[in-house]
Amino acid sequence: MSRRLLYLLQMRGARTETSFNRVLGVCPVSTHPSIARYSTVSSEGSSTSESTFSRQQYKARIRLYSVACGSLCALIGSSYILYQQMKARADEGKEEEEKESKDGERSKEGEEEEGEKKDRVSFHDRSVMAYEDRIRAYSTPDKIFRYFATLRIKEEDGSRNIYMTPQDFIRAITPGTMQPQEYGLDLYRTVTIETIEKEGLGRMEDSNSVFNKLGQHGLISFSDFLFLLTILATPMKHFELAFKMFDLNGDGEVEFDEFETVQSVLLSSTAMGVRHRDHVINGNVASSVGGALAVHFFGKKLDQKLTIEKFQEFHTLLNTEILLMEYLRYDLVDGMISERDFAHMILRHASLSEQKKKQMVKRVKKKFGPKPNPVRKVVLLN
Repeated sequence: MSRRLLYLLQMRGARTETSFNRVLGVCPVSTHPSIARYSTVSSEGSSTSESTFSRQQYKARIRLYSVACGSLCALIGSSYILYQQMKARADEGKEEEEKESKDGERSKEGEEEEGEKKDRVSFHDRSVMAYEDRIRAYSTPDKIFRYFATLRIKEEDGSRNIYMTPQDFIRAITPGTMQPQEYGLDLYRTVTIETIEKEGLGRMEDSNSVFNKLGQHGLISFSDFLFLLTILATPMKHFELAFKMFDLNGDGEVEFDEFETVQSVLLSSTAMGVRHRDHVINGNVASSVGGALAVHFFGKKLDQKLTIEKFQEFHTLLNTEILLMEYLRYDLVDGMISERDFAHMILRHASLSEQKKKQMVKRVKKKFGPKPNPVRKVVLLN
């Protein structure tokens, strides 16, 4: 009886402990076979449920990562496609702008070429200008004078001498300018003094012109031609040095004989003077040194003296007047010329090849554009 009661009490205590452990979620190991079996089953079920939950959680994470990676790849792909489309559109717009700008430049160049074609000279005229440029560059001074002079004056004593007008002189020293067709080497217009006075052939419109000081009629003899070439080809500082060398009295003035020596020395140092040296003068060319300029500087009797200040003033006025006469040869708009014409005027006397000159003119066109920005006369002279 006591054994049976003890067994029942043990079983009851075990059931109470088991119920309590179930509430707490604890599965203690019991030494009783039935309780041990129950504990083993419970632990196996718990581990199985935990492994199943972890697998499901892992799969959910994998799916989440896959969705995130797919979304990111789709975003990158769509962005790249959009970028390519925008770039293609931008390139197309840029190509269209470049095409339009090129078409505009071509049209402008076409207009310029059409305008230049109108001003272009014929092959015959180019050949004549090339021939005359060779005369200017390589011939002797007397041949240059005989080619570009246009007047043969019949003097009262019956002699006939050749003279230049100021316009003839400008043509003689300006490359690229054509002599009128009716004139040429030893081809002149024969006139009398009365005709010159009546028509004013050698007079300039400006009363202060240097050429109006060349005698009574403003015509240029051969001796005056040589003297003017010497002045244009020689810097003023060389004249100052020569004046000091040949000023025997030391008073700052030179007489006609001394000035004649100065002129001969300076002329022989120029390219024109080298071609003129020891050369026999041909034709009806007055070779006397006592020309209009000598009279202007030393008086009719050649007994006056010339100061360096007076000669320097004449030197400046001559260079300015020749520059102005070349300026007036171009088509003026309100007294102004374009940059292109200004470049042509400067390059006329430059010792450069024609190809080099064309390249420099093209740079001027590129710099200032097709529309001219005229250069004023006062700026040019300054």
